[in-house]
Amino acid sequence: MKRVFKLGILLGFIFSLCTAAQAAPTACKINGAVTDSISGEAIPFVTIGIENNEGKVLSRIASDALGKFTITASSGQNYRLVVSSVGYGTKYVDISLSENEKNKDLGTIKLTESSELSEVTVVAQKPLIKSDIDKITYDM
Repeated sequence: MKRVFKLGILLGFIFSLCTAAQAAPTACKINGAVTDSISGEAIPFVTIGIENNEGKVLSRIASDALGKFTITASSGQNYRLVVSSVGYGTKYVDISLSENEKNKDLGTIKLTESSELSEVTVVAQKPLIKSDIDKITYDM
């Protein structure tokens, strides 16, 4: 009777390990490079984010000095890659990963320069109360 009980526990443990291994999604490495659309030069330290279908950011990284990046996501799902850098417009790339895909090469992603501002207005307000060591001053 003890042998049957031990065998049942062992088979249950093996079965649970097998189902857990099958249910775990595989990770896919998504890589690419970011360049300027006009000059073709690499843009260093670009912010790369990956979002799910609901727009929730799953991961955010920075590219290297040559504009190259590698980000990891679960296979078998759809994502949106958000590529942004200061002075450039934000670019969105929709990605669809198959079930057993291990690597996805996006190639070169080209960013265009954003338009410059014609005028900037800085608005500041003086504080109403100024606190010094020995006194409090109210500014009318």
